[in-house]
Amino acid sequence: MFHRTDATETNPNFIASEVGLVSRTCTVSQSLGVENGDKKIVPAGTIVPSNDAQAKGILVNDIDVTYGDNVGAMYVAGRFIKDYLPTAPDTAAETPLTESGIIFETAEEE
Repeated sequence: MFHRTDATETNPNFIASEVGLVSRTCTVSQSLGVENGDKKIVPAGTIVPSNDAQAKGILVNDIDVTYGDNVGAMYVAGRFIKDYLPTAPDTAAETPLTESGIIFETAEEE
């Protein structure tokens, strides 16, 4: 795998509280990437590996997948502001994420 670090644009902080955060490594699929200039980036806050019943976590950082799948980290437990995620969690994704320890809040609750 190819690994390279570059600065990308920043998005609102989607972490509601640092208390209880648990992260694990994961492989980030190139298919999740979004064109960003000459790069293909998977933004932090993306639900991985997919936004459906197979969801396992929330991506910690932006991951460059321009040159193929890449290694990243995902949160598997913690409190998150779902309004600030790049894509809202699908109803089917909320069940496995909640069971793993992820709690979603809305922006008004912060």
